[in-house]
Amino acid sequence: MDRTTKTPFTPLRRMGGALMLKGSIYEEIEHDRSATVEALAVVLLGSMAAGVGGSGAVADGVERLTFFATLALAAWFAWAVLVYQIGTRILPGARTRTDMGELLRTLGYGSAPAVFLCIGAWSPVRSPVFAIVTVWLLVATVVAIGHALDYARVTRAVAVAVLAWGLTAALAILMGVLFGPTVS
Repeated sequence: MDRTTKTPFTPLRRMGGALMLKGSIYEEIEHDRSATVEALAVVLLGSMAAGVGGSGAVADGVERLTFFATLALAAWFAWAVLVYQIGTRILPGARTRTDMGELLRTLGYGSAPAVFLCIGAWSPVRSPVFAIVTVWLLVATVVAIGHALDYARVTRAVAVAVLAWGLTAALAILMGVLFGPTVS
């Protein structure tokens, strides 16, 4: 069967390929416009796993999981916009041709390692699980960026990720200073 033929198991196969950092899977996801909803599902699944793993409980309530899901969707979209702007305007490669949909799809599937954050619900392994998954997420993000922006070298994808992360951190600090509680 042709790998581009869709079956009910295509999202699971793609998620497995994304977890294994397979470039061919990221290329397939990038070019399949119908995979955006699948990518959204991966983001939601990862955010719920983070909510469960971070709280140490499955029964913390629908509100908590809804909060995490909403936050994850907003972050996914904002991250894709930021990567798009940096990757196409500041650091484009010779072959860079992309659109927001391609970035949303590849970055969405790039968040697949987050599904393992639910293991953190068992508190003795929470810290190592979160550390391992965080590194895995960073690598998957770089792979996703590299394929979505059609970079010839991984160093450019790393540069985009680092620059986007730095801008995100700076914005978070600024928001904390401007709107956070005062410390006396």
